[in-house]
Amino acid sequence: MTVKHEITDRPVENLSKAALVAEWNEAYEQLQSGTALDRDSVWDRRRELWTEMRNRTDAEPPQCPECGGDRWKQSMGGPKHCSDCGLALGEDHAELIQAIDSYWSSVQAAEVVSTDGGQTVDENGTVRADSVEDVSEHTDSETCSYDCEDEADYDVTMRRNSREATFPACHSCAVDNGVRPGDWDV
Repeated sequence: MTVKHEITDRPVENLSKAALVAEWNEAYEQLQSGTALDRDSVWDRRRELWTEMRNRTDAEPPQCPECGGDRWKQSMGGPKHCSDCGLALGEDHAELIQAIDSYWSSVQAAEVVSTDGGQTVDENGTVRADSVEDVSEHTDSETCSYDCEDEADYDVTMRRNSREATFPACHSCAVDNGVRPGDWDV
C-alpha cells in the first residue's frame, strides 16, 4: 500500500514544518503526475504552503543579477527564471543556480534541532521521538491517540530515551508528530 499525505484545508499557520513539507510534496506530486482532481485548487494550496514554509525560513533567496529581484521559478525540467524580469539562467549562472537550489532546500527542510537535554524538538519546541521504528496499517476502530478524535489510520512505533511505544494515529497527526515520508512501511 502506498501512503501519501493528503491535501487538506487546515490553516497553514497551525501546521508543523514537517506537515507543511509533506503536504507541499503531495501537492507537487499530484500536479506533476496529473492526478490532481482540481488542478487550480491544488496549485493554490501548494503556493499557500510554500509561502508559509518560506516565511519560517531564515535563509534569504539570492538576487537576480539583472533586476535585483529575489523570486525564482522553474517549469518542470526547464531552466530557472527570475519571476520579476524573466532572466533565464544558463551555464554561465552556475553559482546562482546552486544558490537558488540551496535556498529552496532550506525552505523545504524540516528544521528539527536537538536540545542539550538530548531530546529532539521541532521548530515549535514540541518534543519528538528519537526515531520512528515502524508504521503499519491500523486495523482496529480506535481513534487517534492525539486530541483530534479522527479514526486512526496507522499504528506508529516510536522510540524516545531508549523506550519504545506504539500508538494509533491518523495520517495528519502522525506526520505532524515526526513521521516522515521514508518511515512509511505500509
